[in-house]
Amino acid sequence: MNMSELIAKHNELAEMLGVSQETSFKSLAAAREAVATLEKNMEDATETLDTIVHTTEEKSKYSSTGKRGPTQGVGAYAKQCIVDGMDNKTALAATLSKFPSAKTTMGCIAFYRTALSKGPVAADPDALRAKAQAMLDQAAVLDAARAEAARALAAAAAPLEATV
Repeated sequence: MNMSELIAKHNELAEMLGVSQETSFKSLAAAREAVATLEKNMEDATETLDTIVHTTEEKSKYSSTGKRGPTQGVGAYAKQCIVDGMDNKTALAATLSKFPSAKTTMGCIAFYRTALSKGPVAADPDALRAKAQAMLDQAAVLDAARAEAARALAAAAAPLEATV
């Protein structure tokens, strides 16, 4: 690289690192050395940043990497136990034996059982349509009952109005 290319490279690295930029160097060797030093500092800064990020991720209380496995957590395992036909007590015991550090309780298992009983309605459009139709049918029945009650009330009130 020539002097102008080395100065441009130096200033680019200097800007990234927050170091002062240069307009000239005494020699090509000095420019090459300054660029090499900044490149080394850039590598060190990148390694330090990577270390900080990985250390922070590993220490996060919300990170389950390395604790429970890549694909199945405590809740998914407990739900699978329930689906397999286990009662709450057995599902809790199985979950705690597989995940000894878990803080799962009988209340958690009951919550999972209730969540499973509600089913994944939102994931299935046909199930949503069926549920909507059932609700519309229920609304129609309620409307008919209200109309019948209003007619009965009007019929009961008609003789009273005639006598007044």
